[in-house]
Amino acid sequence: MKNGSISGSELELLKILWRKAPLTVPELMERVQAVCDWEESTVKTLLARLVDKGAVQQCGRKRFYSYVPLLSREEYREEAGGRLAEQAFDCDYGELVSFFVRKGKLSPEDIAELKRQLEEIEHDAE
Repeated sequence: MKNGSISGSELELLKILWRKAPLTVPELMERVQAVCDWEESTVKTLLARLVDKGAVQQCGRKRFYSYVPLLSREEYREEAGGRLAEQAFDCDYGELVSFFVRKGKLSPEDIAELKRQLEEIEHDAE
């Protein structure tokens, strides 16, 4: 991504686009209304910011633009997770994971998947 991090409001639009894209402004408005009561001008402003940041691409011609995410959900998670680890855990990723384990934020399924991934990493290291 070329220009900065994604705000919470911008993230809401990205979540919609990750589920279904391309979408026009009217199609986005329909989906946004289920989540927030934003005006169309707000959605257009947020889209312009996302385009400027390189997170979304505007396609088509004026009045008929559609929008497609260029930033994937995985890329966003990597960037946001790295920022969280840096800011809140001094880049200690082990402490970040331990924090969520200690706070009981992981489901039994999450714990089983984490164990599987750790075993895979250990096996690959041998």
